[in-house]
Amino acid sequence: MSTILQNPAVIASLIAAAVSIAGLVAVWFNRVIAERYSVHFAAFASGFVLSAALLHLAPEGLEESHDGALFLLGGYVALYVLRSIGKGANGGEQDIGAGLAALAAIGFHSFLDGVVYSISFSAGLETGLYSSAGLIIHEFAESVILFVLLRAAGFGGVLSFVLALVGASLTTPLGAIFSVAAIRELAVERLGELLSIAAGALIYVGATHLSAHMGGESGRRTMFTFLAGIAVAVLATGVHHAGH
Repeated sequence: MSTILQNPAVIASLIAAAVSIAGLVAVWFNRVIAERYSVHFAAFASGFVLSAALLHLAPEGLEESHDGALFLLGGYVALYVLRSIGKGANGGEQDIGAGLAALAAIGFHSFLDGVVYSISFSAGLETGLYSSAGLIIHEFAESVILFVLLRAAGFGGVLSFVLALVGASLTTPLGAIFSVAAIRELAVERLGELLSIAAGALIYVGATHLSAHMGGESGRRTMFTFLAGIAVAVLATGVHHAGH
């Protein structure tokens, strides 16, 4: 067990969980401020994750797999279907079912984040650090959003905190721990397919999932935060290629 906990993917997932918990603590003590800044966290993460997928993961996945494009599309569609399951939670319905739908969608998405960490780090330390950075950043907004959705659905404050802790925080390291052993036994030729799936999933997270969480915010500060995320990703890509 100690060996698994020392795995870079698991460490990254634990950092992500800590960032997610920080978001919950922030929203618990000051809901107004946390919600306001969660938009900018989502904007930065959106720009970074989208750029990381398009500039780094997708090219590597397509290079390693002849069917990489199909797997990339599959990763995107899988996240789309998953998010559609919880669509009713975004419709303003004040009911328990809507909250549970949000919990299921975000919880499974966070679990898949942990799997993405394992896939990314299996391709190399630099690839893992690069692709996980944006995911770690967006965990803050993810936990805040789930807490707010649960509260809007009628759950109490303490119960919303606990459910958001499980759904948005603990599921990520669980996904990493669950998948790290399987990824280790993976045949090399399958890595490109998984990288393509991860790229498709990240494209959905950056272009659709996080954009929706931004709540239609289109102010200049949000735009600049989004562009800053892209700029950091482009810089990281240049450093990565220079290293190779």
